[in-house]
Amino acid sequence: MGPYPFEKEKYGHAHVTFKGGMEHQTISSMGNIGAELIAHELAHQWFGDMVTPSRWRDIWLNEGFATMSEFFIYESSPKYEGLKALFSRIYYERALLSDGPLVSDDTTSVPDLFSFSRIYAKGYMVLRMIRGIVGDDVFKTVLQTYLRDPDHAYKSVTTDDFKQTLERVSGRSFDTFFNQWVYSDSGVPRYSVTLSSLESSGSSGYVAEITIQQDETGSPVFDLPVWVKIKTAGREVLVQLENNQRQQHYSIEVEGQPLAVEVDPFKWILRQESVTSTGMESDDTLPFDPLFSVYPNPSSGSFSVQWKARPGTSHVVADVYDGLGRLVFRQMEPTLANSISTFHLSTSLPAGTYFVRVTDQAGGRVLPLVIQP
Repeated sequence: MGPYPFEKEKYGHAHVTFKGGMEHQTISSMGNIGAELIAHELAHQWFGDMVTPSRWRDIWLNEGFATMSEFFIYESSPKYEGLKALFSRIYYERALLSDGPLVSDDTTSVPDLFSFSRIYAKGYMVLRMIRGIVGDDVFKTVLQTYLRDPDHAYKSVTTDDFKQTLERVSGRSFDTFFNQWVYSDSGVPRYSVTLSSLESSGSSGYVAEITIQQDETGSPVFDLPVWVKIKTAGREVLVQLENNQRQQHYSIEVEGQPLAVEVDPFKWILRQESVTSTGMESDDTLPFDPLFSVYPNPSSGSFSVQWKARPGTSHVVADVYDGLGRLVFRQMEPTLANSISTFHLSTSLPAGTYFVRVTDQAGGRVLPLVIQP
């Protein structure tokens, strides 16, 4: 994103008693400390303070970019892989619940104006889709150009200012994309993909004949490049296909015999979960232990921990640790071996990422927990 925009004023945190955080230029109010919250509030120094929306209806330019910045932290080190997987799924599922366009004419309702599913989660997912379309290098240049443009830096901007920068740097039109994903609520696509035939192509080896179908007949046809993974006898091939028809056919030359095909394997696109693929299943779910679960997750403070006690168990301890590994909550309950038991916990923990550890005589199990404002 470039150098910190207020170098002479430095940057700091003011610890407060409310949950979560609140960005202020050069100093953020922080109710708790966690990597994702620090990244989110710090990102506002660029997206919010250095470049400020000129209208409340463009507030997603603040929160979508700040949410995206959380994932820059998760991508910076393997130690964040668990958090990256957890939050990727949380934001994806929340974005699917979004109702209404990112840019709304109605700014009279504060809860709607700062809707988590629409402004934060879908705002992030729209940026992730753009990143998937243009690639990491171009996306990085887009962000730097957007922030450093003399018409933007330390001034006010609109969504169209960001769109114009995106189009200028990437060299492609995003008119349809913004009309479908930003300025209106067109829903989300549902894809199916088939490997309809296999033909030898001489010296090249084979041709994979692929058909992509957009199955949501009640929604518009989405105009999006789609990543497709082709599994052959010797390797896996990733190709990006321009997709703008209800049913579209492609012929892709590959070296080995095509065995299977999958559309959007890394979930760059906000879409319905059920994707029909030929020949292989996409396993993008988080590991699930049927003997241990925490729900709802994320939680607003009250949550339940369920487990099946293992042999030799007479009691179970539920510990909650913050992002720095400090014990912040503990509860102990008697239990019977091989029985399914549930803790119903209510805490006053500030918003952030925590880890729930359940320990019985056979050992401990850990799951991440998100407390939201």
